[in-house]
Amino acid sequence: MDLTNASNFEHISFNDITFPFNCFYIKNSNTLPHWHNHFEMVFSQKGSCMVYINGSSFLVSENQLIIIPPGSLHSIFPQGSCSYCAIVAGESLFEGLVADPHISEVLTPFMSIGFYPPLHLSEKDRVFKKCFLLVHELQRENDQKRNGYGARIKSQMIILFSVLQESLPSEFFKKNKLPDSTRLIKYSLDYLRIHYSERITVNDMSVYCHLSIQHFSRLFKACTGKTFVEYLTLFRLEKARKILIGTDIPITQIPDLVGFCNSNYFCRLYKKYYGHPPSKDRIKPSEGG
Repeated sequence: MDLTNASNFEHISFNDITFPFNCFYIKNSNTLPHWHNHFEMVFSQKGSCMVYINGSSFLVSENQLIIIPPGSLHSIFPQGSCSYCAIVAGESLFEGLVADPHISEVLTPFMSIGFYPPLHLSEKDRVFKKCFLLVHELQRENDQKRNGYGARIKSQMIILFSVLQESLPSEFFKKNKLPDSTRLIKYSLDYLRIHYSERITVNDMSVYCHLSIQHFSRLFKACTGKTFVEYLTLFRLEKARKILIGTDIPITQIPDLVGFCNSNYFCRLYKKYYGHPPSKDRIKPSEGG
């Protein structure tokens, strides 16, 4: 299976396709399991969030940072009220710069797939203060977009990589093969992305992955941070919300479209997760005009 063509592979939208860099600000919202081939850092600005990466979990508290290696299956779930920023740098951001051997020496390890494990940084780490200042500079440059901001962002990223590389032991950078368990969960997520509107049970998915129910359930929770039922429910609710906001399909028809067999149950779940009934997200054309 070609993971780059998988439906769960995320094609991130950058504001400028010639400059694949962005800071995504997220408040009190889940980031469901996905992967991409970009470099990503997640910085908790307020509160804490659980970050799951290739089957490992990290509690990222306020003013802490975690680096997610390219190609990693990852998800983010706030723990209570939480605001976090995901800083993403695309593979082609440094095109033309890698010809310089000194720059390539620090770029290549961090931008390569399967070359290093996740890196969780906090105030107890000697290198954290330097990284903290660079992250804030990256956010400021990206938000303000003053003349020459692109060159400054690239230079700050290169400095960040060099600062990190200097502080890390040489054995940190070694071929990190994606665990077979993570590959299996990626396949199952792809299946769910296509068949979420159908009746799917944990038994169906364990058979699909050629695992026992117990083994599949354990791997799924470890890799995604949610049980199979929790994930499928969240995914269906997100699909329903997109339909509510982006179409005029009657609300009574939406539960069936996304895999809920009972509209009352759907409405209760929707209110539980979003804090309001589905009707509140149905934007009428006359509103806001």
